[in-house]
Amino acid sequence: MKRASWGAWVGLLLLGVGCGGGKAVRLDPSAASQVLFPSIFCYPPGGLVGIGFNPPGYYYADESFARATERACRLLAWSIHVRVQGERLVEQLATGQMAFRGENFKLLELPEVLPETCHLETLEVKQHAWVIATQEGSTARVGGWTAFSAERPAWISQLPEQSGWLYSVGLAQISYRDEPGSWEVATYNALIELALSAGSRIAQIDKKADDWLEGASSVAVDTELSGFRVGGRWRDGEHVYVLGKAPTAQVVSHLGKSKGP
Repeated sequence: MKRASWGAWVGLLLLGVGCGGGKAVRLDPSAASQVLFPSIFCYPPGGLVGIGFNPPGYYYADESFARATERACRLLAWSIHVRVQGERLVEQLATGQMAFRGENFKLLELPEVLPETCHLETLEVKQHAWVIATQEGSTARVGGWTAFSAERPAWISQLPEQSGWLYSVGLAQISYRDEPGSWEVATYNALIELALSAGSRIAQIDKKADDWLEGASSVAVDTELSGFRVGGRWRDGEHVYVLGKAPTAQVVSHLGKSKGP
């Protein structure tokens, strides 16, 4: 596949139900009256899968599926290969607390994943458009419809420890006008945290303000990841959480961990 920057998604083709050689499925709304999401979304299978959805709103059905398709293809591209470059600025306050001061990350060397170059499964229930994207020759079992567990997953507080894998957690505040976007932001944050954990370079900057010595740190990252996938999802009333994972052998830092003066 061709490599492209994230900005290449501006020209993504708008396609509707059944595009890309997949099959369209219309589920009986009564079967999902007491549940929230497809099983594959609540309990990810662990493979390279991009899932996008779009709730009913001011869009026609074709446009709703097109938006879900665009998101699914974008997330699949993140799973196949991505190079994360950028930095995060944090500052230690006089109180000893660390304050976030901003960040600037870029997702580079992404493969070009288009609807016609991957396998798509399209679902519709209660006017929600769902699209599940996998690589050509691969499929993902959708399963039925279910709700998230009421119990907070252990991985939110403590990352799993499994040989050969790196883990991270990303979260985002729920936007009830665009919950699909909230899930994408949480997945993006999990990807960034995974890249940072693989290797970073910290430059310490000290400054004096009002007789207090405060320290600002710039955390730089340049990490290539292949095989990033979602290992778990969960939501409460305010936030969505995504467990990210990737094979250690397919995560390469071009910086290594080091500290400045």
